Amino acid sequence: MPQWPSSRRAIARAAGVTFGAIYSMFDGKDDLCGALLAESLEPLNAHGVTQVTKAKSTDGAGPNLGSRVLHLLR
Repeated sequence: MPQWPSSRRAIARAAGVTFGAIYSMFDGKDDLCGALLAESLEPLNAHGVTQVTKAKSTDGAGPNLGSRVLHLLR
């Protein structure tokens, strides 16, 4: 398993940005990790919404199933 940087300074260095840029944008490592996770989940979320929208218009359960799932994703 790869070793990931453990400090915001090391993260900034690995990302090729200044520590000040990381420090001013994120309150701490938890905030930074949350932002990275949210960004990495965006494509998955978009795909899920697309698939549910398709199912909403074609499934035998009617529009309620797709609407309920979309509500949960938001």
